[in-house]
Amino acid sequence: PVFREEISMPSKTFYFPELPDNYNTLTVDQCFELGAGTGSSQWNAGVQLALYIAKHYSGGGKALELGCGLGLVSIVMSILGFEVAATDSNSVLLDCTFKNLENNLGPQHTWRVLSLEW
Repeated sequence: PVFREEISMPSKTFYFPELPDNYNTLTVDQCFELGAGTGSSQWNAGVQLALYIAKHYSGGGKALELGCGLGLVSIVMSILGFEVAATDSNSVLLDCTFKNLENNLGPQHTWRVLSLEW
């Protein structure tokens, strides 16, 4: 058997040159809680989407992220001024998502983490 301690990876840090200086380095903690599912690690597709959004979009509006995983895309969108609802169907994973948003965003950002079956 493989134990969680054997497969745990460090947090991942990403640099977004398009974001304001105080928010251009974001750290996302991986989630190794039992039952966290496929969203427990940061997928490259999410990184690429976050980079694209940071480069091509700017403030305003509302965003609903379906299957938010660890929340990187939601973090970037919130920094850009969007009111974000980060959603996933896995309640174990959403605890990790909440911590990632809380650790990366300031009180001026508007965001929610919600359980949603879609």
